[in-house]
Amino acid sequence: MRKITASLVMVTAIATSGMAKATTPGEGDIALFLSNLSMPAYNIGYFINDDIMGYGSLALTNDDDDSGVRFGVGARIYGAPGTSQHIRTYWNVSLDHTTDGFRGGGNLISLMDMDNGTDVTTLGGHFGAEFELAPRATLGAQVGVEINNTDDATMISLGTADLSLNYYF
Repeated sequence: MRKITASLVMVTAIATSGMAKATTPGEGDIALFLSNLSMPAYNIGYFINDDIMGYGSLALTNDDDDSGVRFGVGARIYGAPGTSQHIRTYWNVSLDHTTDGFRGGGNLISLMDMDNGTDVTTLGGHFGAEFELAPRATLGAQVGVEINNTDDATMISLGTADLSLNYYF
């Protein structure tokens, strides 16, 4: 809970600092967003054009026994069906790699036996929507499919879901 609260405080501080130049989501070139709010991944994105944003992702965990990292890249293509004045829809594709010490929550990685030193590579495709909370800030949700590959097996997960808090500047 502390991580979520600290993350929300960080986003609020950025939003109120006056450093932002865009007046509505998507007008700026850069986006900061938190995904998987139960075990936050910190993301930074750059708009290649008005409809395509590439991004990088990083999540860290540390406990008494081990520490781990999840890193990845992805792209969002905005303008999917359903976009309106306060709701923006998008298609998302991502590629993530999770090291064996990562203790994630809310996804397939947390269900796997990580004590055996399992690295996981995940390819995901999602449909998402962002709701405008304030100028330059949105709350997003996405659902989709993920293909998870380990040393021992390849698994397909249907109906994966994720929440994100997004800030554009």
